[in-house]
Amino acid sequence: MIIFINGAFGVGKTEVANILEGYSPDSTIFDPEDVGAMLRRTLHAKDPQKDFQGYRLWASLVADIVRMIQRQYGGTLIVPMTVYDAQRFRYLVEQFRNADPDFHHFCLVATPSTIRERLRSRGETEGGWGFQHIQRCSAVFSSPDFEVRINTEDLTPDQGADAILAKIAR
Repeated sequence: MIIFINGAFGVGKTEVANILEGYSPDSTIFDPEDVGAMLRRTLHAKDPQKDFQGYRLWASLVADIVRMIQRQYGGTLIVPMTVYDAQRFRYLVEQFRNADPDFHHFCLVATPSTIRERLRSRGETEGGWGFQHIQRCSAVFSSPDFEVRINTEDLTPDQGADAILAKIAR
């Protein structure tokens, strides 16, 4: 199974992913940001990108890694990542479904003020990357492309993980 947890920076994806991983001994978290960091270190001099998802290689490498992890290790693969570009998102969803038909996407959402507070509570400063993308993410993640949404406004991370598991069980 692949569980793709999407949502704005600071909405709680990583916390929910960590909780989900703890529920199942056969689960693994794969963070596509690691691929982005590698591409930035490798390609920045030739192709400076403000957002590593702008590297054309990023989405295809992420899809390949997800496919290889599932083929070699199986189990539940949890992928927490903010992907707000609709074309890139659709590509990844298609590739993840091809890698494992037992695929689930969840988009965690909360109000911009809640996201701001969560970013502050984890030590981020106003004007940082997450803050710069609050409005864009809030607008984009309300589109039908980003179903199934889970409103985390009044949920603890444990409750968010439970909501994901309940939706998968259906």
